[in-house]
Amino acid sequence: MVHTIPVRTEDAPFLYQVYAETRRSELDAWGWDEAARHLFLQMQWNAQQHAYAAAYPDADSRIIICRGLRAGRILTCRSPQELILVDLALLPDFRNEGIGTRLLGDLQQEAAAATLPLRLSALHANPARRLYERLGFTVTGDDGVRISMEWRMAEGHAMQASNTTSRGDNDE
Repeated sequence: MVHTIPVRTEDAPFLYQVYAETRRSELDAWGWDEAARHLFLQMQWNAQQHAYAAAYPDADSRIIICRGLRAGRILTCRSPQELILVDLALLPDFRNEGIGTRLLGDLQQEAAAATLPLRLSALHANPARRLYERLGFTVTGDDGVRISMEWRMAEGHAMQASNTTSRGDNDE
């Protein structure tokens, strides 16, 4: 079973761990020692947190729970015009289990029920791009580094999606 819980201030070390794991293969390729890795990751983590807070001040930050364990994080932003997936990251032990597909499906159902587009951006090299495309996201922009993607419910399907919405969230 997968559900999410709100992030609390004391969850910062876990969120940093999730972030660091998303950069592991990149840093392994650079061959840096542990001190250099830590310094770089701290700097990048802080920059990411400040950028997210500035761009998405009302974002909903949640920890993903799977099999009773903290598996990752999801950050979303809702407005009357759109639903944005800001960040979705899973620890390595929880990848390729369908968790991302499930969470994206929940967001698609929520967007469909509200008749809103679901938007995200991803690095060109992000392996999750294949998942996004498989789930019906289309590329709407490309700045050479990141692609913007969007999903919209096809005409005639909105009613079905709104009747089957199942969030799985747990606000404990």
